[in-house]
Amino acid sequence: MKANPSTTYFIRLDTATGIATRAADDSRLPQTIFRTPDTAGWTHTNSLARILDSRHCEVFVTILPRHYFP
Repeated sequence: MKANPSTTYFIRLDTATGIATRAADDSRLPQTIFRTPDTAGWTHTNSLARILDSRHCEVFVTILPRHYFP
């Protein structure tokens, strides 16, 4: 990946994990953490999003919402 971690808008993996965990709990949808050359570090999206099929996409993990399994 070509992202530069020295820039102020670079999102670190630990930050993206926290944001994705809160988003999964709020929306009750699984959130996948990923990055591409076009993102400023790590970000998250719905686990079925088309961007995850891109060959330039690096996927880290999919976070399930709390109480996903009854």
